[in-house]
Amino acid sequence: MLSPQDGVTAGFLDMVVSEAEFAARVQPIAQVMTKPVMKAYLQAKLKARAELLQVFDECIKKDRHSNL
Repeated sequence: MLSPQDGVTAGFLDMVVSEAEFAARVQPIAQVMTKPVMKAYLQAKLKARAELLQVFDECIKKDRHSNL
């Protein structure tokens, strides 16, 4: 088993920091990473609903040309 400093020397870790410093560094990154990327979210949403949206478009076209 290696000590944290030996882990840095061996290349398993980049650096050793205190718990408080770790929390201070991680919190801003975590806040950014937990927010959804809206462009990707919207694209995934449209992809999931593509077939349904196509059916809606076809129904609207049929409705426009019907004589009800």
